[in-house]
Amino acid sequence: MAASAILAGLRLEEDVIYRLVQRDIMQESVIYRSIQRDEKRAIALNFLREGLSIETVARGTGLSIKEVQQLQQQINQPSQGET
Repeated sequence: MAASAILAGLRLEEDVIYRLVQRDIMQESVIYRSIQRDEKRAIALNFLREGLSIETVARGTGLSIKEVQQLQQQINQPSQGET
């Protein structure tokens, strides 16, 4: 049911989904958690690009220090197309 609600989110407004599905059920969804993690990672990348410390980014996003360090490494690595 939670998966249906998440997929419905592609077509339905958020308030309609929340009326149809209990929030706690949706939060248990692996897909829902994956979306939340992706959002946290995107925010962390923005914070790191702005120069915030790894510790501050971890506290602000709820990601682990290790996860933020990995994101920092991604930023520091040149793209494959660059020399």
